Amino acid sequence: MAFEHSLHAQYFGTRASLGLIHSIELLNRKGLHSPSVQGTFHHHIQELLLHVAEARFRDLWCVLGNVSSLADLRQLHPQQLHVLATRIIDEYASTPALHALQSKPKNKQDQLLQQAVQFNRDILDYLNLTDAISSGDVGRMEDLLPRLLFRFAGGKNCKYAVEILEILQSIHKEWPDDLKDYMLKHSWLANTTGLPGRFLPIDMLQEHNVLGIKHTFATSGPYTSWEYIGKTSASIPTQRKVIDHVEDDINHFRRGKSHTSPSKEADVKKLQQSYQKSKLHQHLDGRTLGTRDKCADYIETSLVEGRVTKSMENWWKGRLRKRSTEDSWDLENEDM
Repeated sequence: MAFEHSLHAQYFGTRASLGLIHSIELLNRKGLHSPSVQGTFHHHIQELLLHVAEARFRDLWCVLGNVSSLADLRQLHPQQLHVLATRIIDEYASTPALHALQSKPKNKQDQLLQQAVQFNRDILDYLNLTDAISSGDVGRMEDLLPRLLFRFAGGKNCKYAVEILEILQSIHKEWPDDLKDYMLKHSWLANTTGLPGRFLPIDMLQEHNVLGIKHTFATSGPYTSWEYIGKTSASIPTQRKVIDHVEDDINHFRRGKSHTSPSKEADVKKLQQSYQKSKLHQHLDGRTLGTRDKCADYIETSLVEGRVTKSMENWWKGRLRKRSTEDSWDLENEDM
């Protein structure tokens, strides 16, 4: 959720820059103009980011493949598709590609394309993290920690930057191997279903548990006590399975549990058409953006302005503690 809030703050932008506000209004999404830690904001912003990312990379496939739709790419051999995929990453979704565009003469620069490349690079980290979480790949999550550190430091999310530093210090310097393995395997993610692709963060699982205890499977009445709630809470996983079983056997013609929007394909196509019309991923010499239209590069800012170093200093100061060097001996007990 912190990553989503960071992307929202960075790329909310303006309509002219095709920022997130453009996508929100084009798709008529409600409640996404201001970030929130309550309600359904997390699910809605996640859905929006996934749709925007898919539309942008579809547009890139069409631009580099010189086709009007993805269906036309079926004629290409796997090796040709691999070459196109590599070009998309290297030329339109990486820091070297961004620097190459920024190093052009001013009259040859395309600031809208620069911002698109920057967004593509950053959204790949989000997609990577989202997929790593759902698939239970804690190794990929660990590999993304340095990237998250630069993002949070550059975006002035100081507390999250300090938390990342604390995790890195523990993993690489303080925890013994057995403790490290235990923490990575058992304290980051959980899967209560045993099915692939159904992992979720521990804190989100706890939110689900609280929802079940307080609302879905709430215990009420004049004889309710904490002891009784403790007994019934242990049965919530079984109650969930009973509900799922009944819905699968009886209710499957009327509704499902998927949160996927049925209009997803229409939304992605609408976004892709907008990007094609604006020639988002085509270089146009001299295309500029206004000051308000530009989005900051958190990764570069964290390095150029020394924010990572400052975050490390703050983290280290928070770790410093006064320690006494005086020895206090219990002589009376020692004699015994």
